[in-house]
Amino acid sequence: MKNTRASIAKISILATTLILAPLQGLARDDYLQWWGEVYPSSDSDDSVCQLCHERGGGGNGWNQYGWSIRSAYFTNLMSSGNSEVALKQSLQDISSLSDGGSSTYIAEITAGTQPGWRPGEVNLIRFNGNPNETISPPATLPCGLKLDVQSDDVTCSTVNPISSDILKDGVEVSLEMVADEFTAPVLALAAPDQPGSLYVVEQGGQVWRVNLESGAKQLFLDFSANLVSNFGQLFAGSSFEGYDERGMLGFAFHPNYASNRKVFTYISSDYVANTAHFSTRTGMEVPDHMTVISEWVVTNPLNSSSAASAERELLIVDQPQFNHNGGMLEFGPDGYLYIALGDGGSANDEGDGHGSDGNGRNNLNPLGSILRIDVDTPSPSNGRYAVPVGNPFVGQPGLDEIFVYGLRNPYRFSIENSNSTTPQLFIGDVGQDAIEEVNRIPLSAAGTNFGWNYKEGSFFFSVIDGSTFVSTTPPSGVSIPLLMDPIVEYDHEEGISVIAGYEYDGQAIPALSGTYVFADWGRSFARADGRLFFINQDDQLREFNVNPAIDIHITGFGKDLDGELYVVGNRDFRATAVGRGSLQKIVAADSEMCVPIKAKNERIALICL
Repeated sequence: MKNTRASIAKISILATTLILAPLQGLARDDYLQWWGEVYPSSDSDDSVCQLCHERGGGGNGWNQYGWSIRSAYFTNLMSSGNSEVALKQSLQDISSLSDGGSSTYIAEITAGTQPGWRPGEVNLIRFNGNPNETISPPATLPCGLKLDVQSDDVTCSTVNPISSDILKDGVEVSLEMVADEFTAPVLALAAPDQPGSLYVVEQGGQVWRVNLESGAKQLFLDFSANLVSNFGQLFAGSSFEGYDERGMLGFAFHPNYASNRKVFTYISSDYVANTAHFSTRTGMEVPDHMTVISEWVVTNPLNSSSAASAERELLIVDQPQFNHNGGMLEFGPDGYLYIALGDGGSANDEGDGHGSDGNGRNNLNPLGSILRIDVDTPSPSNGRYAVPVGNPFVGQPGLDEIFVYGLRNPYRFSIENSNSTTPQLFIGDVGQDAIEEVNRIPLSAAGTNFGWNYKEGSFFFSVIDGSTFVSTTPPSGVSIPLLMDPIVEYDHEEGISVIAGYEYDGQAIPALSGTYVFADWGRSFARADGRLFFINQDDQLREFNVNPAIDIHITGFGKDLDGELYVVGNRDFRATAVGRGSLQKIVAADSEMCVPIKAKNERIALICL
C-alpha cells in the first residue's frame, strides 16, 4: 500500500508543483510502472515532495534537484513540444548529472538519502516566483531520509513520521443504528439510575434522552441560550461555514444523581470582562470566549417538562482562541470532578494568551491540563469548590486545581477500572500536524506532564522558520523535563483527530473484553470516514474490521450501564448541520466467509463474501 500511495503521490506532484501540462497518451498503469522503476519508493510518502522541495507538501521553495528538473523540463519542452517526452528526457538528463563528483542524484535517491541537500551551494532553496531569492534549508528533513550518504542524522517531517500502517485485527464489528437526526452530537452517557436510556449531548446545547429499546428520543435539557452568540458563524461565506470547536462540549451526571438530581456542563459562552476565575490575558487582547463549568439541579427529570435550574458557576476560564477547548467532564471513583481544558487554541501553543513558552508547559494556569476539584465540600473557602489535598501542586509551585498537564487538546478522556487493579486515566490528545495520541496513567500518577509543546506524541516538536517539524531527537539547546509518552500513537496519514473512548466491560462481544476502544474523527473534511480502533491486551494499536464501512465522522462515545459501547457521529463536519448526526451501538458483525488474496502490489487483502 505504501508503494502504491507513494507512486500516486509522485504523479500528483509532477502534475501540480512542477506546473506541467497533463500527460497525454500514456496509460496510467504504464506510467506508474515507469515512474516506480526510475524512482524507488521511500518509506515516507512525505519525502516524495521533498525530493524536489524545501519541505513536505510542495508549494514552497525548490532544492537544487527539483530546480534542475524544472529548468530541464522547460528546455526540453521547447524542443519536443510534448510534455510526456520532455518530462522523461528531463529526468534522464538530471539522473546523469554529477552533484559534486561523489554520486549522482539518482544514486542518492536509491541510497535513501536526500538529493540536492548535500553540503555546499546545492543546499540553497530557490523560489518559483523569484529564482534569485534563496534561503538556507530547514534544520530537519523527512523521517527516514538522511542529509547525505555519510550522515546518520534521521529526522521527521510532520506528515508521515510513522512509516508502518495500523493493522486490522480479527475482531469484526458493526455499528447498529439506535437513533438518528441529531445535530452535531458529541457525547452519550448513562444516568446512574436509568439502565434503559442514554443521554445524547449536542454541541449546540441540547441534551436528548434516548430509549435504547425503541430508539425514541425526548428533549431532556436545552442550554442553547447559554452558548457563545456567534456559534457556528466563524467561517460564514467560506467552505468551512458552520465549523466550530466551541459549544456544549461536556456533560456529567453527579454520582448521586438519583437523589440530588445534579448535572454538570461545560459550555463555551460569550466573553464578559473581569468575570473569569482564570485568564491568560497579558494586555488589551480580548479572549474569543469563556469556558464556563456549571452545576445545575434538574426538575421533573423523567417527563417532557424537565428543566435545569439553580445554576452554580464553578469555574470560568478565558479562552484566547476558538479552538483546542478540551471539553470532557467526568467524575472519578474518588468522587471528584475531572475537567479537560485545551491549550487555548491557535497553533504551536503560541500567540496571544499563550505566554512565552505556551500553556501546555505552564502548570501555573489551567489551560492544557486536566483539573480535579471537589464539588461536594460544604462551604468551600472560594465559595464554589474545594481542592483535593492529594492534587499534585497543593503546597508546591503550580496551580492547585491541576491534576495532569502538558496537553494540547484533550477533547475526551475516561477513568477505567475494568482491566486493572487500580483506576487508569485514558486521555485522547488531539495533535497538530503530525501525531494523534492516547495516553494512559494510573490515577495515582498525579502531576504527570504529557509533553506538549516540547513533544507531539513521542516525537520532539520544533517550529523552524514558521514551519513545524517533529523529530526523534531533541532540539539542541533545549532543556527537556521528565515527560510521559503515549501508550499508542499514529500519524496524520491515518487520521487527523483522535476521539478517546472507553474500556469495554460488556458481555455481548467477548472478544473485546478488557480492550480499550477509541476512534479517529476521519482522514479529512472532504469525506465522513471515521475509523474505529482498540488497544489490545499487549498494548498494541489495532483497527477493527467494521462491516459495513463507517460513513460518519466519529465525534464521541457512550457506555451504557451494562458496559456496552456506542458511538455518536455526524455525516457532516459542521456544528450547525441539522439532523445529520446519529447514535449507533457497537455490536458483533454477522459472520461472513472471508478469503485472503494477494494483490499485484504485494499487499494482502481480505475479500468478504
